[in-house]
This record gives sequence, structure tokens and C-alpha cells, in this order.
Amino acid sequence: KHVRGHPEADVLHLWGADRPPGAHGSEASAAALRTANAVAEVAESARPGVQVAFLAYHDTEEPPRGVWPRHNVCLLFAPRERCYDHALTDSSCDRNARYRDLLLAHTEQFRAAGAAPARVFEYWFDAILFAGGVPDLTDTMAHDLAFYRDAGVHTVQMLVTGHGGPPPPHPNPGAFARLSWDQRGP
Repeated sequence: KHVRGHPEADVLHLWGADRPPGAHGSEASAAALRTANAVAEVAESARPGVQVAFLAYHDTEEPPRGVWPRHNVCLLFAPRERCYDHALTDSSCDRNARYRDLLLAHTEQFRAAGAAPARVFEYWFDAILFAGGVPDLTDTMAHDLAFYRDAGVHTVQMLVTGHGGPPPPHPNPGAFARLSWDQRGP
């Protein structure tokens, strides 16, 4: 009913808990992907062409083992715990090397399965994550967007949130729009 009632939604974000009870690492990811696949099958029977997002985030950021995504399941990679002082491509940052490798492993698995193209949900303007003030991440965004493009990511979204009222004017939203449009990269 929901799928038919919202024909404007081409990607459905219907997530359960980040980690099924007792599951860890790729086991949690596999359980979450099985759920996404089941939802995607039902959604497709209601409206062919609709996609369901598999959220790779916190407890489900490890690539699932032994489970392949359906053709109408897309990866939504959300690297919130990454380092924002460095771009994902900065070889001096061990933390980002992990997230770079995670994204590449996920995108390869989804590509090999013939699944929908990958998407990324970034936190370049998350006033909760950056509670002391959101830094200017223009250079980081430029390099990250080039990396995402080269990795085959279809869509990059940015969370804009904070505590209380609207955030003060900041360069990140405008820079994100400009950099997303400019396909030449840094």
C-alpha cells in the first residue's frame, strides 16, 4: 500500500535496527541485506522499478557475506565515523583508509550482483557531529566527491541538521552544490 501510495519515491528507505539481536560485523550486514531483499521483492511486486536502500552504517558497514543484493536494492553507504579532517583519498589517514576500502568492497559486491548503483549519505554539515561548529570542508568534499564518482557512486546526499534553530550561514552547503555540479574533480 505504501509503495503504490507514493509513486514519487523511486528509492525506498525502510530500515530496521542497525544490528539484528546478537549479530555483529558482516553477520549483521547479511541479516540487514536479507531484510532489504525481502522488502525489495514485495516493493517490486507492487511497483516495478522501485528500489530499496540497504544501509551500510555503524553496525552494518561491513560488507555482507553469503548474501547478494537483488537487482532493485541499492547500497546507501553512510560513513559517519570517518575522519573529516582528511579526504577519503588521503593516504596518511588510517581511519579513512578503512572507509575507503569498505565502500570499494560494497560497490564491487553490488556491481557483481547486478544491483542498483551505489549511493552515499555524507555528514559534511552535521551540526550534531560537529557540535562545536561545522568546519569548512570544501577541500575534503572536492576530493571525496571525485573518489565517489570514480568508485561508481550514483548519488551523494548530505545531511543538514543541528540542534535547535536553523544553522548559521556556512560554505559547506553551497560548496557541495557547486562541487557536485562540477564533474572535473579537484
